[in-house]
Amino acid sequence: MKLGLSLLISLFSVSSQASSVQIPEKYFLSCGTSASQITVFLEKDRIVFHLEDLMGFQNFPLNSMPVKPDMAPLALRGIEELKDFDGDVIISWEKNKCLVDSTRPNLIRCSGFGSVDKPQVTFINSKGETHPYFTANSMAVIEVREETIGLTSDLLNNMKFSLALSTPLETIPAKDPSKKPKTHTRYDLAFSNYLMTNCLTR
Repeated sequence: MKLGLSLLISLFSVSSQASSVQIPEKYFLSCGTSASQITVFLEKDRIVFHLEDLMGFQNFPLNSMPVKPDMAPLALRGIEELKDFDGDVIISWEKNKCLVDSTRPNLIRCSGFGSVDKPQVTFINSKGETHPYFTANSMAVIEVREETIGLTSDLLNNMKFSLALSTPLETIPAKDPSKKPKTHTRYDLAFSNYLMTNCLTR
């Protein structure tokens, strides 16, 4: 009996034959399914990540890994905190915080502070100031190649997307005294359900 083995390889600037370079004058990548579309593009001096999903929040990932029993509290918190990410999400970074791969220019990574432009969720801090509730830590477009013993699938245009979001560093008292105050959380999200080969560039 043959044993099946799946191998998932995430390719970015780790390759010894490639290097990361600054964003060129143009960048555009759009990948879609029947119900959703993810587009990453350069607009003026910012790289924009735009998710449009007809299924809304029910199709929004809560973690980059399968949820294990000990991760259930984080998943439940994500269901509450991320509920506004309901099918139309726009996040952007300054161009100088992003790099592309010199040999595979579709592959891009943005690191550092990013702006969550939509949805616009805010909170009031201890000084009475209004600030964005979410900040973006990173975003990456990842090329995926899948292989199984006895079967090779060459999916050079198969892409997935990763995204990291954070809530405020300071503790936010709950409006309801019976509930716990909100503390800092980082959400590492993987849009693996957006694996697709029909990606467009220009």
